[in-house]
Amino acid sequence: MPENNFPLVEFQMITDDSQLVAMFEQFSTKAWLAVDTEFIRTDTYYPKLGLLQFNDGDNCFLVDPLAIKDLEPLRQLFVNPDLVKVFHSCSEDLEAIQCFFQVLPEPLFDTQLAAAFSGFGSSIGYRAIVSQLCGVELSKDSTRSDWLKRPLSETQLRYATLDVEYLLSIAEQLRERLSAEGKAAWFEQEQGGVIKKYLSSKREELYYLRVKSAWRLNPSQLAILQGLCQWREQMAKQRNLPRGRVVKDQCLLDIAQAGLNRINDLSRVDELYPKAIQRYGQQIVDVVNDCQSLDSAQYPEKLAAPLSPAASKKHKAAKRLLAELAEETGIVRELLMPKKDLEATIRNGLHSGNYQLPSSLSEWRKELLEEPLLKCLSAKA
Repeated sequence: MPENNFPLVEFQMITDDSQLVAMFEQFSTKAWLAVDTEFIRTDTYYPKLGLLQFNDGDNCFLVDPLAIKDLEPLRQLFVNPDLVKVFHSCSEDLEAIQCFFQVLPEPLFDTQLAAAFSGFGSSIGYRAIVSQLCGVELSKDSTRSDWLKRPLSETQLRYATLDVEYLLSIAEQLRERLSAEGKAAWFEQEQGGVIKKYLSSKREELYYLRVKSAWRLNPSQLAILQGLCQWREQMAKQRNLPRGRVVKDQCLLDIAQAGLNRINDLSRVDELYPKAIQRYGQQIVDVVNDCQSLDSAQYPEKLAAPLSPAASKKHKAAKRLLAELAEETGIVRELLMPKKDLEATIRNGLHSGNYQLPSSLSEWRKELLEEPLLKCLSAKA
């Protein structure tokens, strides 16, 4: 297959309000719109949006958000219920759009998610799927560009157009595959939960669940970790710094586990440096003391430990079954059942032998998995 690094794609650069309004009006008759964003996020909590790309199937537009004064047409575009916004791997784009415009794009269609239902792997990249479905090999030359620097280079602009040039074609091909394979309804259920899943991932009070080894803590220690993580999230937003530049996860875990509630004790924590103690020490011990004064009814539940040897055997058998179902259905194994749901199913039924799928599991998964998975887990070792 010949390499075609930068196919020539005509585009219109949008740098003032009147051009933006004209673009917005042109989209009013469209039902589908390819969207991508370019941003920088190296030393900040919030992504810094540098460029937006749109392709309506007829024309490509590159919007400079730093030059536009009135962003309202873009906000209206993102929430237009009659216009499906097509992304590839949308999670980072959702964050960039929410941070800059205070809205989330709906409805949306994620071609990476659709590809996972169509046998292309759980996280196929845009260039790989362009190659497979459109027969074009794209370069990665500008992926690490400074998208905030002005003027943007011709290479950057050409690169940016390609990120939306093939999206609508890919979406159409994947929709046809999903329909032909009888999986369109399953995909729609999963796609419908993307925004909810994204919003859940941003809840400050739940970040502690992502801290490695948090399962080792008892409920009173978990309450401290939860409070510290929530405090750090607020501080990172306030100072617009990455979480780890405020205080690292491991430091918060160590403080919570030891119940350190005096500033002088914080020096015992590895990688909590004197400058950080000077800046944040009083706030940290205040959070610890507040959490230690909570009633036990306010503690989080203890987190599940890694699977026992007996549970691990069930887990391996279930993963083999899921691999077989993935082969049969063309849906990647990782998508068939989230790891946390599978482990919870095994833990909850291991001792009684009464296995049940979590009530929160989506309907398409229950339809596909309930009978074979429960039969597999109930089988004698």
